[in-house]
Amino acid sequence: MGVFQNLHGRASAAALAEELRKAALAHHGVAARAFLARLAHQRATEGAELRGVLDALRAKFIAEHVPADAAGQVRSVAGRFGLIGAAGELARDYEMLPWTEGESMRAAGACFKAWLAERGGAGAGEDAAALAQVRAFLEAHGESRFTLLTPATPGADPAPPEVARTINRAGFRRRTGTGSDDAWEYLILPETWRTEVCKGRRAGAAERRRMSNPTNRRIDFGAINAAARSELATLLARWLPDGRINGREYEARNPRRGDRHPGSFRVNLRTGKWSDFATGDCGGDAISLAAYLFGLSQADAARRLADMLGVH
Repeated sequence: MGVFQNLHGRASAAALAEELRKAALAHHGVAARAFLARLAHQRATEGAELRGVLDALRAKFIAEHVPADAAGQVRSVAGRFGLIGAAGELARDYEMLPWTEGESMRAAGACFKAWLAERGGAGAGEDAAALAQVRAFLEAHGESRFTLLTPATPGADPAPPEVARTINRAGFRRRTGTGSDDAWEYLILPETWRTEVCKGRRAGAAERRRMSNPTNRRIDFGAINAAARSELATLLARWLPDGRINGREYEARNPRRGDRHPGSFRVNLRTGKWSDFATGDCGGDAISLAAYLFGLSQADAARRLADMLGVH
Protein backbone atom coordinates (compact mmCIF):
# COMPACT_ATOMS: atom_id res chain seq x y z
CA MET A 1 0.00 0.00 0.00
CA GLY A 2 3.03 2.23 -0.18
CA VAL A 3 2.81 5.19 2.21
CA PHE A 4 -0.69 4.24 3.41
CA GLN A 5 -1.33 1.85 6.28
CA ASN A 6 -5.10 1.81 5.76
CA LEU A 7 -7.04 2.33 2.52
CA HIS A 8 -10.26 3.26 4.38
CA GLY A 9 -12.43 1.26 2.02
CA ARG A 10 -10.90 2.53 -1.21
CA ALA A 11 -10.05 0.10 -4.00
CA SER A 12 -6.35 0.93 -4.10
CA ALA A 13 -3.65 3.22 -2.77
CA ALA A 14 -3.83 5.19 -6.03
CA ALA A 15 -7.56 5.77 -5.59
CA LEU A 16 -7.07 7.00 -2.01
CA ALA A 17 -4.23 9.29 -3.06
CA GLU A 18 -6.31 10.79 -5.84
CA GLU A 19 -9.25 11.38 -3.50
CA LEU A 20 -6.98 13.08 -0.99
CA ARG A 21 -5.47 15.26 -3.72
CA LYS A 22 -8.88 16.47 -4.86
CA ALA A 23 -10.08 17.08 -1.32
CA ALA A 24 -6.96 19.07 -0.52
CA LEU A 25 -7.41 21.24 -3.60
CA ALA A 26 -11.04 21.93 -2.72
CA HIS A 27 -10.78 22.41 1.05
CA HIS A 28 -7.16 23.22 1.95
CA GLY A 29 -6.89 25.67 4.85
CA VAL A 30 -10.50 25.39 5.99
CA ALA A 31 -9.92 22.97 8.87
CA ALA A 32 -6.76 24.77 9.98
CA ARG A 33 -8.47 28.15 10.23
CA ALA A 34 -11.42 26.70 12.09
CA PHE A 35 -9.14 24.80 14.46
CA LEU A 36 -7.01 27.86 15.27
CA ALA A 37 -10.09 30.00 15.87
CA ARG A 38 -11.55 27.44 18.28
CA LEU A 39 -8.19 26.94 19.99
CA ALA A 40 -7.66 30.68 20.47
CA HIS A 41 -11.14 31.01 21.97
CA GLN A 42 -10.61 28.12 24.39
CA ARG A 43 -7.21 29.49 25.40
CA ALA A 44 -8.78 32.85 26.19
CA THR A 45 -11.70 31.43 28.17
CA GLU A 46 -10.33 28.15 29.59
CA GLY A 47 -6.57 28.57 29.36
CA ALA A 48 -5.65 26.61 32.50
CA GLU A 49 -7.91 23.69 31.61
CA LEU A 50 -6.59 23.60 28.05
CA ARG A 51 -2.98 23.53 29.21
CA GLY A 52 -3.81 20.79 31.70
CA VAL A 53 -5.34 18.61 28.97
CA LEU A 54 -2.39 19.12 26.61
CA ASP A 55 0.19 18.51 29.34
CA ALA A 56 -1.56 15.30 30.42
CA LEU A 57 -1.73 13.95 26.86
CA ARG A 58 1.91 14.78 26.22
CA ALA A 59 3.05 13.24 29.52
CA LYS A 60 1.07 10.07 28.76
CA PHE A 61 2.65 9.88 25.30
CA ILE A 62 6.19 10.18 26.73
CA ALA A 63 5.46 7.55 29.40
CA GLU A 64 4.18 5.09 26.78
CA HIS A 65 6.83 5.57 24.11
CA VAL A 66 10.09 6.75 25.73
CA PRO A 67 12.44 4.30 27.55
CA ALA A 68 13.32 5.24 31.13
CA ASP A 69 17.02 5.65 30.27
CA ALA A 70 16.45 7.68 27.10
CA ALA A 71 18.61 10.73 26.40
CA GLY A 72 17.19 14.20 26.93
CA GLN A 73 17.18 14.78 23.17
CA VAL A 74 14.82 11.85 22.67
CA ARG A 75 12.48 13.05 25.42
CA SER A 76 12.35 16.50 23.88
CA VAL A 77 11.47 15.12 20.45
CA ALA A 78 8.88 12.77 21.97
CA GLY A 79 7.27 15.78 23.65
CA ARG A 80 6.86 17.42 20.24
CA PHE A 81 5.32 14.31 18.73
CA GLY A 82 3.02 14.07 21.76
CA LEU A 83 1.92 17.67 21.30
CA ILE A 84 1.10 17.01 17.64
CA GLY A 85 -0.96 14.00 18.67
CA ALA A 86 -2.72 16.07 21.34
CA ALA A 87 -3.60 18.70 18.74
CA GLY A 88 -5.24 16.01 16.64
CA GLU A 89 -7.26 14.85 19.65
CA LEU A 90 -8.42 18.43 20.22
CA ALA A 91 -9.47 18.71 16.57
CA ARG A 92 -11.50 15.53 17.02
CA ASP A 93 -13.11 16.93 20.19
CA TYR A 94 -13.93 20.11 18.24
CA GLU A 95 -15.69 17.81 15.69
CA MET A 96 -13.44 19.02 12.89
CA LEU A 97 -11.97 15.62 12.13
CA PRO A 98 -13.92 12.34 11.83
CA TRP A 99 -11.36 10.33 13.81
CA THR A 100 -12.01 7.93 16.67
CA GLU A 101 -10.73 8.81 20.12
CA GLY A 102 -7.01 8.08 20.48
CA GLU A 103 -6.38 7.77 16.72
CA SER A 104 -4.25 10.91 16.58
CA MET A 105 -2.09 9.78 19.50
CA ARG A 106 -1.64 6.35 17.95
CA ALA A 107 -0.55 7.93 14.66
CA ALA A 108 1.90 10.21 16.47
CA GLY A 109 3.27 7.16 18.31
CA ALA A 110 3.83 5.28 15.04
CA CYS A 111 5.69 8.27 13.59
CA PHE A 112 7.83 8.62 16.72
CA LYS A 113 8.76 4.93 16.66
CA ALA A 114 9.79 5.25 13.01
CA TRP A 115 11.91 8.30 13.87
CA LEU A 116 13.52 6.49 16.81
CA ALA A 117 14.34 3.44 14.67
CA GLU A 118 15.90 5.63 11.99
CA ARG A 119 17.90 7.48 14.64
CA GLY A 120 19.35 4.21 15.94
CA GLY A 121 18.04 4.10 19.50
CA ALA A 122 17.15 6.24 22.50
CA GLY A 123 20.70 7.03 23.63
CA ALA A 124 22.50 10.32 23.15
CA GLY A 125 23.09 10.89 19.43
CA GLU A 126 26.67 12.09 19.95
CA ASP A 127 27.54 8.93 21.89
CA ALA A 128 26.18 6.63 19.20
CA ALA A 129 27.95 8.58 16.46
CA ALA A 130 31.29 8.53 18.31
CA LEU A 131 31.11 4.78 18.91
CA ALA A 132 30.12 4.17 15.29
CA GLN A 133 33.13 6.20 14.12
CA VAL A 134 35.54 4.14 16.25
CA ARG A 135 33.92 0.90 15.08
CA ALA A 136 34.16 1.98 11.44
CA PHE A 137 37.89 2.70 11.79
CA LEU A 138 38.58 -0.75 13.25
CA GLU A 139 36.46 -2.44 10.60
CA ALA A 140 38.38 -0.66 7.85
CA HIS A 141 41.92 -0.99 9.25
CA GLY A 142 41.72 -3.77 11.86
CA GLU A 143 44.08 -6.09 9.96
CA SER A 144 46.21 -3.81 7.78
CA ARG A 145 47.31 -1.13 10.25
CA PHE A 146 47.56 -3.00 13.55
CA THR A 147 50.69 -5.03 14.27
CA LEU A 148 50.09 -8.48 15.73
CA LEU A 149 51.37 -9.01 19.28
CA THR A 150 50.12 -12.61 19.41
CA PRO A 151 49.86 -15.33 16.75
CA ALA A 152 46.92 -14.94 14.40
CA THR A 153 46.03 -18.58 15.09
CA PRO A 154 46.06 -19.92 18.68
CA GLY A 155 49.05 -22.17 19.25
CA ALA A 156 50.93 -21.02 16.13
CA ASP A 157 54.34 -19.38 16.17
CA PRO A 158 54.46 -15.57 15.82
CA ALA A 159 55.24 -14.30 12.33
CA PRO A 160 58.86 -13.16 11.78
CA PRO A 161 59.39 -9.36 11.86
CA GLU A 162 59.96 -9.08 8.10
CA VAL A 163 56.59 -10.74 7.45
CA ALA A 164 54.72 -8.90 10.21
CA ARG A 165 55.77 -5.46 8.96
CA THR A 166 52.90 -2.94 9.24
CA ILE A 167 52.55 -0.01 6.87
CA ASN A 168 51.24 3.25 8.38
CA ARG A 169 50.80 1.65 11.79
CA ALA A 170 47.78 2.77 13.83
CA GLY A 171 48.54 0.52 16.80
CA PHE A 172 48.74 -3.09 17.88
CA ARG A 173 46.31 -5.97 18.28
CA ARG A 174 46.36 -9.15 20.31
CA ARG A 175 44.13 -12.14 20.75
CA THR A 176 42.47 -12.45 24.15
CA GLY A 177 40.59 -15.42 25.56
CA THR A 178 40.05 -18.84 24.07
CA GLY A 179 37.13 -20.78 22.67
CA SER A 180 33.83 -18.93 22.99
CA ASP A 181 35.66 -16.02 24.68
CA ASP A 182 38.06 -15.55 21.77
CA ALA A 183 38.31 -11.86 20.85
CA TRP A 184 40.71 -9.23 19.55
CA GLU A 185 41.96 -6.32 21.65
CA TYR A 186 43.14 -3.21 19.78
CA LEU A 187 45.76 -0.88 21.27
CA ILE A 188 45.57 2.42 19.38
CA LEU A 189 48.48 4.87 19.33
CA PRO A 190 47.60 8.18 21.06
CA GLU A 191 48.24 10.44 18.08
CA THR A 192 46.31 8.16 15.73
CA TRP A 193 43.43 8.11 18.19
CA ARG A 194 43.34 11.89 18.30
CA THR A 195 43.91 12.77 14.63
CA GLU A 196 42.30 9.85 12.78
CA VAL A 197 40.01 7.68 14.86
CA CYS A 198 38.32 10.65 16.56
CA LYS A 199 38.76 13.12 13.71
CA GLY A 200 36.17 15.87 14.02
CA ARG A 201 35.42 14.98 17.64
CA ARG A 202 36.97 15.55 21.04
CA ALA A 203 39.11 12.48 21.65
CA GLY A 204 38.64 12.55 25.43
CA ALA A 205 34.87 12.74 25.13
CA ALA A 206 34.83 9.87 22.63
CA GLU A 207 36.90 7.73 25.01
CA ARG A 208 34.56 8.47 27.91
CA ARG A 209 31.58 7.49 25.78
CA ARG A 210 33.30 4.28 24.68
CA MET A 211 34.20 3.33 28.23
CA SER A 212 30.71 4.16 29.54
CA ASN A 213 29.49 1.07 27.66
CA PRO A 214 30.01 -1.90 30.05
CA THR A 215 30.89 -4.25 27.19
CA ASN A 216 33.82 -2.00 26.21
CA ARG A 217 35.49 -1.82 29.60
CA ARG A 218 38.56 -3.99 30.06
CA ILE A 219 37.83 -6.81 32.47
CA ASP A 220 40.20 -7.17 35.45
CA PHE A 221 39.73 -10.89 36.05
CA GLY A 222 42.26 -10.92 38.90
CA ALA A 223 40.55 -8.15 40.86
CA ILE A 224 37.11 -9.71 40.34
CA ASN A 225 38.27 -13.13 41.49
CA ALA A 226 40.03 -11.63 44.50
CA ALA A 227 36.84 -9.84 45.53
CA ALA A 228 34.80 -12.98 44.93
CA ARG A 229 37.08 -15.09 47.15
CA SER A 230 36.42 -12.82 50.13
CA GLU A 231 32.66 -13.22 49.61
CA LEU A 232 32.67 -16.77 48.32
CA ALA A 233 30.64 -18.33 51.13
CA THR A 234 27.90 -15.74 50.61
CA LEU A 235 27.92 -16.21 46.84
CA LEU A 236 27.72 -19.98 47.14
CA ALA A 237 24.82 -19.78 49.57
CA ARG A 238 22.98 -17.73 46.94
CA TRP A 239 23.97 -19.85 43.93
CA LEU A 240 23.72 -23.26 45.61
CA PRO A 241 21.28 -22.77 48.51
CA ASP A 242 21.01 -26.47 49.39
CA GLY A 243 24.76 -26.81 49.99
CA ARG A 244 26.78 -26.98 53.20
CA ILE A 245 30.23 -26.04 54.46
CA ASN A 246 32.48 -28.99 55.24
CA GLY A 247 35.84 -27.81 56.50
CA ARG A 248 37.43 -25.66 53.78
CA GLU A 249 34.97 -26.80 51.12
CA TYR A 250 31.41 -26.09 50.14
CA GLU A 251 29.50 -29.22 49.14
CA ALA A 252 26.31 -29.02 47.08
CA ARG A 253 24.29 -30.75 44.41
CA ASN A 254 25.20 -29.85 40.86
CA PRO A 255 22.16 -28.04 39.37
CA ARG A 256 23.45 -28.74 35.85
CA ARG A 257 22.62 -32.43 36.13
CA GLY A 258 20.31 -34.77 38.02
CA ASP A 259 22.39 -34.73 41.19
CA ARG A 260 20.41 -36.25 44.06
CA HIS A 261 22.87 -35.93 46.94
CA PRO A 262 25.51 -33.31 47.81
CA GLY A 263 29.12 -34.45 47.98
CA SER A 264 30.57 -34.89 44.51
CA PHE A 265 30.26 -31.19 43.61
CA ARG A 266 32.68 -29.18 45.74
CA VAL A 267 34.13 -25.66 45.88
CA ASN A 268 37.28 -24.71 47.81
CA LEU A 269 36.30 -21.72 49.95
CA ARG A 270 39.87 -20.39 50.09
CA THR A 271 40.87 -20.57 46.42
CA GLY A 272 37.59 -20.79 44.52
CA LYS A 273 38.63 -23.96 42.72
CA TRP A 274 35.71 -26.25 42.05
CA SER A 275 35.09 -29.70 40.67
CA ASP A 276 32.34 -32.20 39.99
CA PHE A 277 34.03 -35.54 40.66
CA ALA A 278 31.16 -37.39 39.01
CA THR A 279 31.47 -35.67 35.61
CA GLY A 280 35.02 -34.30 35.61
CA ASP A 281 33.87 -30.69 35.15
CA CYS A 282 36.15 -28.33 37.02
CA GLY A 283 37.52 -24.79 37.17
CA GLY A 284 40.00 -22.66 39.02
CA ASP A 285 38.07 -19.65 40.27
CA ALA A 286 34.72 -18.02 41.02
CA ILE A 287 34.35 -16.58 37.52
CA SER A 288 34.61 -19.98 35.88
CA LEU A 289 32.15 -21.35 38.43
CA ALA A 290 29.61 -18.62 37.65
CA ALA A 291 30.08 -19.23 33.93
CA TYR A 292 29.51 -22.97 34.41
CA LEU A 293 26.47 -22.67 36.67
CA PHE A 294 24.62 -20.06 34.61
CA GLY A 295 25.74 -20.96 31.09
CA LEU A 296 27.69 -17.72 30.51
CA SER A 297 30.92 -16.89 28.75
CA GLN A 298 33.89 -16.10 31.00
CA ALA A 299 33.63 -12.42 30.09
CA ASP A 300 29.90 -12.15 30.82
CA ALA A 301 30.31 -14.04 34.08
CA ALA A 302 33.12 -11.68 35.10
CA ARG A 303 31.01 -8.61 34.29
CA ARG A 304 28.07 -9.90 36.32
CA LEU A 305 30.29 -10.72 39.28
CA ALA A 306 31.92 -7.29 39.05
CA ASP A 307 28.53 -5.59 39.17
CA MET A 308 27.42 -7.80 42.05
CA LEU A 309 30.58 -7.14 44.07
CA GLY A 310 31.01 -3.47 43.15
CA VAL A 311 34.32 -4.01 41.33
CA HIS A 312 34.92 -1.29 38.73
